[in-house]
Amino acid sequence: MMKSRPSFILPFLQSWICLLLAESPSNCFIRDDKAYCALRNLYEVPVLPPNITYLDLTLNYISEIHEKSFYGLEKLQILVIQQQEVTLVLRNNAFSGLSNLIKLDLAYNTNLRVDPGAFNGLFNLQILNLTECKLYDSILSGDYLRPLVSLEQLSLPGNNIRKIRPAPFFVNMNKLHIVDVSHNWINSFCEEDLVHFQGKHFTLLKLRDIKMSDMNPYWGSWNKCGNPFKNMSMTVLDLSLNGFSVNMAVLFFRAIRGTKIHNLILEQSGSMGKGVWYNNFKDPDRDTFMDLSESDIKALDLSKASIFALENSVFGYMSDLEELLLAGNSINLIEKDAFYGLDNLRTLNLSHNLLDKIYSGTFKNLPSLETLDLSNNNIRMLMSQSFHGLSNLVHLSLSENSLQYVHTLAHLPRLKKLRLDDNRITSLHGLPSKARNVTTIDLRHNKLSNAESFYTVLVEFPQIEKIYLGGNRFSWCFLNSHYSVSPLNNVRFLDLHMTGLQTLWQQGKCLHMFDHLHQLQTLLLQQNSIHSLPKDIFKGLTSLSALDLSVNSLTYISNDVFPKSLSTLKLAHNHLGSVDPRAFSTLTELDLSANRFLCDCSLRDLQTWLSQKRVKMLTAAEELTCEYPEQQRGKSLLQAALCKDKNY
Repeated sequence: MMKSRPSFILPFLQSWICLLLAESPSNCFIRDDKAYCALRNLYEVPVLPPNITYLDLTLNYISEIHEKSFYGLEKLQILVIQQQEVTLVLRNNAFSGLSNLIKLDLAYNTNLRVDPGAFNGLFNLQILNLTECKLYDSILSGDYLRPLVSLEQLSLPGNNIRKIRPAPFFVNMNKLHIVDVSHNWINSFCEEDLVHFQGKHFTLLKLRDIKMSDMNPYWGSWNKCGNPFKNMSMTVLDLSLNGFSVNMAVLFFRAIRGTKIHNLILEQSGSMGKGVWYNNFKDPDRDTFMDLSESDIKALDLSKASIFALENSVFGYMSDLEELLLAGNSINLIEKDAFYGLDNLRTLNLSHNLLDKIYSGTFKNLPSLETLDLSNNNIRMLMSQSFHGLSNLVHLSLSENSLQYVHTLAHLPRLKKLRLDDNRITSLHGLPSKARNVTTIDLRHNKLSNAESFYTVLVEFPQIEKIYLGGNRFSWCFLNSHYSVSPLNNVRFLDLHMTGLQTLWQQGKCLHMFDHLHQLQTLLLQQNSIHSLPKDIFKGLTSLSALDLSVNSLTYISNDVFPKSLSTLKLAHNHLGSVDPRAFSTLTELDLSANRFLCDCSLRDLQTWLSQKRVKMLTAAEELTCEYPEQQRGKSLLQAALCKDKNY
């Protein structure tokens, strides 16, 4: 009787087989149950282990997928065959053995050829991507997709589809909720075209840039077109980049009247307003959106639509609106009561427009507004009681405007985040009394020249947690009032980069600015030309965990300069010549990159400490090099001979 072979041989044999497969001519990279075979010059589907569930075959030379192409890969769940370098043909039953497949990505296969039964057997497929395959109307109107009874998401952007006419079997695709036919040339679509989509709720129906060129104000078929979205509803309907004019919009909204839409996107409808120069176009008025009154729209995106003026009650029929995006228009005029009827609006984005003044009544009729973005306009003046009536405003952004003062704000009792960065503000006079409950204030890159502004924010905003003052060049530190900083303050983040602190500290000014910041966790002090750190400058920072001193002129770091709580320290781009590594004893992360090290005996302790790798270096210690003396320049700090006296 033959003796049985030891059982331990089998695992070794299996491992050897897998290794052979992994190193097969395909050179696919295999990790666990995933095979990455992109860019491998493959002409057919390679032989792979049977446990593979993910396969990427992108950018190869596979010209045909047939019934036996995936033999032995029945466990596949995700299959990506994007952009073959030759015309790809999908034969009948090409995927018939892949009953576990849930995602099939065939995008960017130019001139993809599909046999009528190519998708047979894919009854569990949920996601199909056919982006830019030069497919025609028949991909929707024919029987190609009939087997996909579990389909949830269908992507067809960038094809040659001229008509959206889904076949009758789409009625039974009960799980289908995302359809994207963007970037096709669809002159029109009517009720009879989309009849087999009726009864569906789409979480996303994306009709971006489909031209709709016939559906202009002079189209003779408006009356017989019906409602293209009859008996449908949408979470998001994207109709952006379709050249809607006001007159076209009125007719289209009349056609879809009553359709329930949560979020309507009309972004980059470049003819929706008259812009700055085109007086032959109209801006929207109250009647433009009248037929959307029954659609229960909660969010409307009219960004980049060339709107010049917001007319009286322009959104008066859209009382359900909670979010209104008007960024990137040419809005220079907001008429009185422009926002009449928007009692439920919570978010309003007017960034990147041409506003130059804000009046007390500009945002009248917005009692529920919580977020207002006015960044990137040309606002020079906030007239008396600006933002009056916005008692629930939480976030206000006035970034990148031309403001010089802000004391004319109305009282904003619930404001928490205030962005005033990149303006021309010279004084904070009167601001704290208008927004006393702010927790985050951003004043970066203004014209504040007195470091008193730091104390003003710290003391007069009792709820403040994050302070951004970087980019204000403080020339002096003269306190016009007696500021008593509460040790119970909540400041956790402080940005003072590029504020000229070296000049103040050299004058013996503002040396106690950090004394009571016991909760501070992050402090940014980069680009301050700091030559040395004043004694006890950080003594009050008992909770500090991150300190950035990059891009300064520090030459010496002493042992006891940093708080014991410090864990992350950035000292990049300094001139360190003498460092006591005991100063780094609490750190877990350290950045010493781009220092111009003076490699002499003063750095020997640092060299030893770095070689012991006691901390995570944000730039590898091996990359640190000497700058001085001349004979050491370019040498690795770790390898440099720092002392001539070997007994040092």
